[in-house]
Amino acid sequence: MSDLTYNRLQQIFAINWLSNTLSDLKGDASKFDQSGYQSVTNILNDSETKSLIGEWELVWGPHTYCNKPKDTKAVVDNTMLLVKSAATNTYILAIAGTNPISSYGWLTEDFQTNVAVDWPFSSDANTGKISQGTNIGLQKLLNMPFEVTASGFPKPEVHIVDFLKAINKEGISQTELIVTGHSLGGALSASLALALKNMQKAEVSVAGVGDNIGNWDPDEKFVVSALPSAGATPGDTVFAAYYDKELAARTIRIWNHIDVVPHGWQEDMLKAVPSLYSPAIPSNFAIEALAEIALKNSKKSGATYYQIMEEIGPLDGKVNTGIINKDEIESLIDSLGEDEVTRFIELILKVIAPEYKWLDGIIDLWAHKLAEVIVANLSGNISSEIQRLIDGLPDLAREGLKDLYKEFNGLMLFMVQLGYQHVQAYIEFMGISCFTDVMKKYKPASI
Repeated sequence: MSDLTYNRLQQIFAINWLSNTLSDLKGDASKFDQSGYQSVTNILNDSETKSLIGEWELVWGPHTYCNKPKDTKAVVDNTMLLVKSAATNTYILAIAGTNPISSYGWLTEDFQTNVAVDWPFSSDANTGKISQGTNIGLQKLLNMPFEVTASGFPKPEVHIVDFLKAINKEGISQTELIVTGHSLGGALSASLALALKNMQKAEVSVAGVGDNIGNWDPDEKFVVSALPSAGATPGDTVFAAYYDKELAARTIRIWNHIDVVPHGWQEDMLKAVPSLYSPAIPSNFAIEALAEIALKNSKKSGATYYQIMEEIGPLDGKVNTGIINKDEIESLIDSLGEDEVTRFIELILKVIAPEYKWLDGIIDLWAHKLAEVIVANLSGNISSEIQRLIDGLPDLAREGLKDLYKEFNGLMLFMVQLGYQHVQAYIEFMGISCFTDVMKKYKPASI
């Protein structure tokens, strides 16, 4: 057993991380909630956990949202759970980040910034706009559980606002509710904290959630706080100012200055992305194209996205030169799947084609095949079929491929570093590796 005892910030961050227990898993969606419940209770009951973060009780959830629940290999798209420390009379509501294998999570809740909507939880003027992706994510969280009585749970469950209202009616003394999450959970946790504060003494009607929700804590027995980490900005400049006015005094925002995700979707920060890892990983057309796609997409909304608590200083991340190698690229491709990487590279190819004259006139027809060739080269898996395709190309195209290999090798090194800076670097910064080791012991092998 470890002799370590985490401080309060580490305890909150550990619970933040706990919400990701179902990440990277595929299976029967009807079993997600119960599998998560078993995993989380085992982790919290482990003696090592108790020595690190103390006694915490799971009081609600974890509940999940799955966009394609009928798939035989479904994935978890959102997870949220609520824990309580009786010793400190504190509640922590933790929201999972993007599941790396959830295309819905990436394409909808993360990247749907091309539309911005009015902040729906307050009738106040000047509350600003949030991205449609954030808005959809909040709807999913506030509608959990999607089956009110989750199969296998020890008791019936209700939506989180109703659950908090029930706690309030128990005659509790003043207590703290900390909303936390990482990555997608970083954007959603800050937004949900603000929504709960807005709804504390007022009822609201919110599209996608319901009519007359809220008024869950009219006597303000709960003090709502937030600890978002590594989150992209949820909304525009007006929303950021509104958030700061309402919750800055009760928010600890954690971000790594060379983590790409917190640079979204603020224009000046997005423009800085390609050079984040220079000179170890120099910028190139492919990396710049990726940042340009993100920027153009967000600008379609007409909103000027701006990070909440923008003045908060970052963690001083350092480029990990130990992972700048071909083995890490192959591992990334293997974890994401060659088909996903091929589609991603195909998209980038179409953007950078004007920089390569030999692609003129053939890019629309050949983009997918070229992407397959590039992925095969990057993964060290050039089949005889791929080799015949390469051999059949004109000399100019074969020479051009060498430049593309270099471009996409640089892009994939960039993506590997992004993954490290967005995940492992925070575990190291916050000093919770002993806790994440406990989590690994109880992570479901399958669902």
